[in-house]
Amino acid sequence: MTGGPVIISAWYAPAKRGLAYGVWGANVGVGMLICTGAANPILAVSDWSGMWVFALIGAVLALLMVAICVGMPADEDRQDLFLDDGSKAEKDAKHGVLWGYLAPLPILAALMFFLVGGATDAFNSFTITYLNVELGYDYGAANLCSFIASIGLLVGAVIMGFVFAKAKDKGLVLIVNIVLAAIGLFIWFSIDLPLEATYVIAFFIGCVLGAAPTAFFAVAPMTARSKDTVGSANAVIVLGQNMGTLVIPTVVGMVLDASSFMMAAMVMGGVSVVALGISFAWRSLYRKKMELAK
Repeated sequence: MTGGPVIISAWYAPAKRGLAYGVWGANVGVGMLICTGAANPILAVSDWSGMWVFALIGAVLALLMVAICVGMPADEDRQDLFLDDGSKAEKDAKHGVLWGYLAPLPILAALMFFLVGGATDAFNSFTITYLNVELGYDYGAANLCSFIASIGLLVGAVIMGFVFAKAKDKGLVLIVNIVLAAIGLFIWFSIDLPLEATYVIAFFIGCVLGAAPTAFFAVAPMTARSKDTVGSANAVIVLGQNMGTLVIPTVVGMVLDASSFMMAAMVMGGVSVVALGISFAWRSLYRKKMELAK
């Protein structure tokens, strides 16, 4: 996860990174799409151990694809070694090892990813349980709904890649996305609609939630303290994502044990509102950074 944006920024010029970030940022959606799509056929002929075998096969295939397909371009072809006017960037002055990790903008992005990404993981983790246990859908229908939400994650990631690359006010894009995410997370565990309407809402919430990771990963090359610290900036952002995956679904699960899905939705939407507040601070700092760069 840390290496993805670094490799993309090395291969693609800034103006052409949007689609690349969108496709790469769709990795979670693609993974969920494959897993939820395969779950019903596998479980029809096996038990849960069949899913672990499927996951192992996928991991081996992924390792082979990385070994065969992934690499850095030659130095003369690297797009992250040149400024926008085509001139070669000067070598950065020496700094302490933590300098790249303590950049304010990536830290704020990591905090937002911790909250929104964690809430998204809670959405993914408990959706099937909610539909099956709370609303009474059979497992196949609940799994199909999760599958449709995964398609939304994929679509949203690709769309955000284009939008984020073209948008001049990237902070506003983040703000709008987090507002929509908060609304979707607040309402998801309180809906009780016909199955077809639930599928439609799941798709649109998936689109909104899938767009966020693309934006967070895309900001690393733009907000790192230098071209040499893009990896450090992205590591901070990935750390925020991973901590959110660990903490937020755990908290939501504890709320479910003690209370209800409605209260769980309040937690998921609530942490997104906190992320919204952080996004205003990120926008302000990013504007200042762009003004200083002129």
